[in-house]
Amino acid sequence: MEAAGMAGGKAGGKAGGKAVVFLGPTLGRNEAAALCPSALIRPPARKGDLISAMLYDDVRVVGLVDGESAQPLPVWHREILCVMEAGVIVLGSSSVGALCAAELHPWGMRGVGGVFRAYADGRLGGDDEVALAYAESDGRYQKSSEPMVNIRASCRAAASAGVVDSGVADRAIALAEQLCYPERSYRRILQLLEGEGAPPEQTVALRAHLAEHAVDVKGDDARELLRLLETGAPLGADTRSAPVPWRSPRCSAAAGRLSRWLRTPTGCAPRRRTVRPPTRWR
Repeated sequence: MEAAGMAGGKAGGKAGGKAVVFLGPTLGRNEAAALCPSALIRPPARKGDLISAMLYDDVRVVGLVDGESAQPLPVWHREILCVMEAGVIVLGSSSVGALCAAELHPWGMRGVGGVFRAYADGRLGGDDEVALAYAESDGRYQKSSEPMVNIRASCRAAASAGVVDSGVADRAIALAEQLCYPERSYRRILQLLEGEGAPPEQTVALRAHLAEHAVDVKGDDARELLRLLETGAPLGADTRSAPVPWRSPRCSAAAGRLSRWLRTPTGCAPRRRTVRPPTRWR
């Protein structure tokens, strides 16, 4: 990436414009607000949220961490391209944000953290690497599974520290990869290891290590993004000067229609609305 500073210094500063960060189960809202008090902290992004933030909140910087992918209207790539064309800086990290950044990096979206780099380099491929099951209540998120990127990092860290043999760590990773993402948890993986007859002292040591020293790759990447936004550190090439080869008269017209639709009274409903553009755009 070509190095260039964020206009106006801090993300939330007057010259740089307002910043918004979309996150949920990856990192707690209170910790996120403490790391980047200048940014608006919003729930996981849905289709239309980025454009709404740009139009109604005068947001000039977007940090995309989590998105609601398991529903009919996930955040879409064309929406990200549309706000970048309007001059908004968009960064992605940790989860859905890392996936989008890896795919849209050539067109100006900026990636932050190890998960983004792994997707961009081809070391990670499947969406399930960052997927997890969770429940939400009053803005609080409770995870019921563990993302594969965290499991892999935690097991390898245990082997590197000499807590377990590398063969046991590799087998734990392989067992986790065989599970569907909602079923991935350290408890389930340890049960499967015990069922296969892994040495009891190894499973006991691994359980104790994971209880105290589990690696949170996604959380660490989200913290890196938030610190970057708050300090206004160099973020790479300015998206406003990045090439946008997707732009065509047809795409530009569609983006214009979406922007005008969001400005109408039906587009001004509360934040947790379901944004439903006309059928011809879907």
